[in-house]
Amino acid sequence: MSKRSERLRVEKYKSRAAAMLDTFHWQPEEYCFLGLTESGILDINEIRDLTWSRFRISYDGLVIMDRPITLREDLQKQIMEMLQSETGLYGESISGKGIINKVFSKDTLKNITREIDQFKD
Repeated sequence: MSKRSERLRVEKYKSRAAAMLDTFHWQPEEYCFLGLTESGILDINEIRDLTWSRFRISYDGLVIMDRPITLREDLQKQIMEMLQSETGLYGESISGKGIINKVFSKDTLKNITREIDQFKD
């Protein structure tokens, strides 16, 4: 995919995710996925492949894949709390060996991707 078409895709998903977050109530893992999508910093494929080892807390806030990221305040706080407590979205340990696990389950990815693809903003 060309850089231009990827950039357009990121913008399309960014606006859809923002509208979906403002309109509906979501499960925590879906909310997290939509919030990361809304930021526009990461593309969908990067979010799908994201592991907990790519997250870190810096003085300026949350950093994912060595990129500072600004999320909705409540989501940013939720992710930082998960990192500090070393517990992921599904209650799994994200310390030691667990840190290599993907952030989102296949079921979550399948369901939320379908929702975002079908949403008309």
